[in-house]
Amino acid sequence: MSAPDRYDLDILAVCLVLHMSHTGSSDQLSGEEEARYVAWLRQRLAEWHAPHPRTQRFDGAVKALVEATLAEIDAADELTPI
Repeated sequence: MSAPDRYDLDILAVCLVLHMSHTGSSDQLSGEEEARYVAWLRQRLAEWHAPHPRTQRFDGAVKALVEATLAEIDAADELTPI
């Protein structure tokens, strides 16, 4: 059985994979993998809609995680020499 495709991950898993790659908690993603994940998260955030009141707390936490992940990536990119 082969390993699952990384791009079949859900939004929480993508945030975790990006975070772990940047903190050294896992193998570093290739530039192409990272760019694909980041673009996917940015698209999800751009399409975010107001949650149902019943799910507002959870959805807000997920949105905050996506924003924190992207902020972490952006901050790391600012530190990377060109």
